[in-house]
Amino acid sequence: MLQNAINSLIAGGLLSLVLFIPIVIVQYRRYGEIAEIRLGLLCALLVYSSALVAYTMFPLPDPQSLTDSWCARRVSFNPDPLDGVRRVQTAVQGLTPRQALLDKTVLEIVFNVALFVPLGWFGRRVLEWRVLTTALVGFGVSLLIEVTQFTGVYGIFRCAYRMADAVDLVTNTTGTLVGIALAAAFPRLFPSMDQLEADADRAREVDRGRRWLGQALDAFYFVVALAVVGFLIALAFDALGWASRSEPEPVFTALMWAANLLAIGFALISFTGDGSSMGQRTTYLRPKPEPGTDRAARWRRLLRPFTVMVPVAVLVFGQPTLPGRLAGMVWAGVAVGWILFSRRGLSGFLSGVDFIDNRRHRPTKTSNSVGIDG
Repeated sequence: MLQNAINSLIAGGLLSLVLFIPIVIVQYRRYGEIAEIRLGLLCALLVYSSALVAYTMFPLPDPQSLTDSWCARRVSFNPDPLDGVRRVQTAVQGLTPRQALLDKTVLEIVFNVALFVPLGWFGRRVLEWRVLTTALVGFGVSLLIEVTQFTGVYGIFRCAYRMADAVDLVTNTTGTLVGIALAAAFPRLFPSMDQLEADADRAREVDRGRRWLGQALDAFYFVVALAVVGFLIALAFDALGWASRSEPEPVFTALMWAANLLAIGFALISFTGDGSSMGQRTTYLRPKPEPGTDRAARWRRLLRPFTVMVPVAVLVFGQPTLPGRLAGMVWAGVAVGWILFSRRGLSGFLSGVDFIDNRRHRPTKTSNSVGIDG
């Protein structure tokens, strides 16, 4: 039990790290900012989802232990949804109320109900599904678990190592309904999706955290693009027979060239639109417009995107020596740390530009407050 809890926290934490940037991107596009409470609840939902898998599927058995004789004796399915009532009646017969509450059979039923209560609450409060949708999802998830158990994880194991129980369908769905009721009974303590979306066009202060986030998103977009290009390069080289596992150097060389070209391409994006990078556009940032269209202003616009990403890429991916790569990493660290001293960052400092919220030209909607509603 404790090991499952630890595994759930680890798996949920890793999922949160992997999905953190994509969730932030979606939140900025929908709400115009990071909704911290909702972000935290989504991470909690990932931990809960990991716990649901851990407590219903693990520990996995040793396949060697699932012999034909063991499988023949195994009861793999209980189709009676009312069997749980009879089990409890039999278990508590002759027990005091305190003993009955601590009985293993009773605790198993209570745990199966409690396990799905968060699903009902998350469905209504965080994902904001309708009541019927949330109830059907709770039933569907429980059914999926029982089918997975009944089929021995869809044939991976010789037979079912856990019994698929119709009682679990009843208790799990009941837990989902309890979660739905709790969501309705207690007031909402954080803004709904509609409230956040209604305030998405309001300009916000450009602070250091937002500038860092813009940098992190630029790096994220670059890494994703490089991973896709790298996969295509490896696929092409393998199909054409230009490299082998024993001689992967041509693939690495092509990947280094691709990284440098991608960095230049990402920098050139800043010459389109309002002059902001992809990460800055995601976080609604843009360079502060310079007065006039003199040559100095044009040179600043040319210089800014080539102050960080391109030199870092050239040093890290274009230099075969360790000192060159270390220099690139140091320059990237300086660019990140520079925001501690100036909101403009290193690129803004070297090019002489500042950054503003690019929503100032949009109609400002009425700012919402954190509502207390049902």
